[in-house]
This record gives sequence, structure tokens and C-alpha cells, in this order.
Amino acid sequence: MDIEQYEQLKAFRDVITDTIEGLRHAGSQGSLAAAADAAASRWEPLDDDFAKVLRDIRSQAWSMPLQQIRPVVEAVVAHLEAQVGEIDRQMNA
Repeated sequence: MDIEQYEQLKAFRDVITDTIEGLRHAGSQGSLAAAADAAASRWEPLDDDFAKVLRDIRSQAWSMPLQQIRPVVEAVVAHLEAQVGEIDRQMNA
């Protein structure tokens, strides 16, 4: 892997970890909606479909109690954590 590929992979990893942190630390409907919206903006140029998932989470944060939306958020976080693991393996190869 050359330096340019490494830097692109690192930048993508940063978007993922920032998304994980924002979603994980959201303690209210408002903070979850804000975290999902901020993350969606960063994901749009990378993966528009995933940005739409995040925008759906934002919308659901306002229409559902936090306890009901939390399992969805946890599933998204688990998926992103798996991606971070894969990226780390690629970066260390």
C-alpha cells in the first residue's frame, strides 16, 4: 500500500470512528439526531446509501423514544466497528 492509499484509508477510518463516537455518546433524542445528521453530511460523498440510513436514524430519533431507537443505533455502531477492524488489518498489512 502506498502513502496515498494509506492516507485515504486513514481518512475513511476517521469518518467511521467519528460516527461511532457521535452515535455512541448521544444521550438524548436531540443529541442523537444531531450526531446522526452531522455524520450523514460526512458520509454523503463516501456512501450516499449509508448517509440515508443515518438520516433515517435522525428522523426516528424524533419520532421514537430513545429506548426504542437505541438497538438500531447499537447495530449500526457494531457494523461500523467491524469495518474499523477490517481497515486496521489492511493498514497493518
